[in-house]
Amino acid sequence: MKREKVILLLATTFMLTTISLSAQRGPGYGQGTPEGNHMLKGIPDLSEDQMDQIKDLHTAHLKDIKPLKNDVKINNAILDALQTEDEPDLGKINELIEENGKLLTDIRKKQVAHKMEIRSLLTDDQKVFFDNKMQRMRIASKAKFQGGRMGAHPGMGYHRGNW
Repeated sequence: MKREKVILLLATTFMLTTISLSAQRGPGYGQGTPEGNHMLKGIPDLSEDQMDQIKDLHTAHLKDIKPLKNDVKINNAILDALQTEDEPDLGKINELIEENGKLLTDIRKKQVAHKMEIRSLLTDDQKVFFDNKMQRMRIASKAKFQGGRMGAHPGMGYHRGNW
C-alpha cells in the first residue's frame, strides 16, 4: 500500500513537471533572440550573411526607436499626473496627446521601413514566407488586443454604461 502511494506520487510529480515544461516557450521568442528577432524564426535557407545583415539592421532599429518609446512613456506619465490634478489643464493634456500621436506615427513608420529593409535582403521564396509570417503576426496582435475574440465584448474595455 505504501509502495503504491509512493509510485502514484512520483508519477503525478513527473506528469505535472512535464506539463509545466511543455507550456514554456523555447528559444527564439521575443526581441532578444540570437537571430536578431522573432520575425526571422523559421525563414527557410537564411545564409550567415543575411542573418548578420539582419541582426545589424535590427540592432540599429532598436537604438533608433528607443528614445521615441521613452518619450511616449514619459508623456504618458505626465498625462496621468495632469489628469489627476484638482483642476486639470486641458490645453496641456491635448498637447501631450498630439505629441504622443506624432511619436507613435514616427515609431510605426520606422518599424515599417525596418521590415522593408529586412525584406530587401531576402530571396523571393523567403519573401513569401516573411510576408505570410508578418500577416499572421498582425492578425495575432489584433486578436490579443481585442481579448482573443473579434469585435466588442464584455471585458477588454467594453462597458455597458456602468463606469
